[in-house]
Amino acid sequence: MTKDVIEILLRKLPTSDLVWGGDWNHSLIGKEHAGSMGGRNHLLEAIQKLGLNVPTTGLSHRGNYCHAIDHIGVPL
Repeated sequence: MTKDVIEILLRKLPTSDLVWGGDWNHSLIGKEHAGSMGGRNHLLEAIQKLGLNVPTTGLSHRGNYCHAIDHIGVPL
């Protein structure tokens, strides 16, 4: 499901000056609790293609048992 949504977003989102934030439902590092490793990989590929930096990657989830699943991606 994540792959399908990412593919649609990549066709629609601007390729420069993009700020992309919200509940991505995936930790981008460490163990995965909310999403899937496949979904994470699709997100990481999209982040790279869009030239984004995600400063929220290393933050803790509010439950403090995994990393954040809510993120903001900003231009490099």
